[in-house]
Amino acid sequence: MQPSQASLMSSWRGRMQLAEQELAAEAAPPTGSPEADLWFAPTSRLKGKVDWDGVETIQTQQICDALEIPTSARRASLFRRLNKVMSAHGWRPIRVKLNGIAGGGVTERVRGYERQTGKLPHVVSKESPGKCETSTVYIIEKVVSRLEQDSRWALSRSLRALVAERDALKGKLEGNFDSSTGSGAA
Repeated sequence: MQPSQASLMSSWRGRMQLAEQELAAEAAPPTGSPEADLWFAPTSRLKGKVDWDGVETIQTQQICDALEIPTSARRASLFRRLNKVMSAHGWRPIRVKLNGIAGGGVTERVRGYERQTGKLPHVVSKESPGKCETSTVYIIEKVVSRLEQDSRWALSRSLRALVAERDALKGKLEGNFDSSTGSGAA
C-alpha cells in the first residue's frame, strides 16, 4: 500500500522522498523524445570511420550488430526508430554504393550515417611514428581514390553510349539503314 502525499508531507523523511520523486520526474526525458529510448546511450558511444575530409561514416549494419539486433528483427519500423536516435546524436542518413574487392566486382548499395567532425583520420606515418599523416601526398592519394570511385560510374555510362553509337554506325555501313524512316531495318 502506497502512503498518501499528505502523510508523506508530515515527516521529514516523507518530504525527502517526495523531493526525490520530483527530481526524478524532472530529470527523466519526455516519453516521446529520442533520449528516452533504450538505444540512446549505446549509440552515443559509437564511432565510425573518419575519412580524409573529416566526415565520419558508419554503416547501419554495424550499428545493428553493436546493438545486438538479430537479422530477422531488422524491419522498417526498427530503422525508423534508429534514424530518430541517430539524428539526435547529429548523424545524417546516407546511401552509398560500394564496389567489391579493390574496386571491382558487384556494386552493393549500403545504408549508413555520416556526420562532420573536426578530426582527421589517424594514420600513423612511417617517418614520425605517433603523428597523424597529413602530408600532401597522402591527401592527394585519398582525393584520387575518391575521384576514381566516382568516375567509374560515369565511365561505364559513357562506354555504353559509345557502344550503342558504334552499333548504330555499323548497322548503317552494313546497309541495314532505312532512309525513309531514319532507322535500321527491323
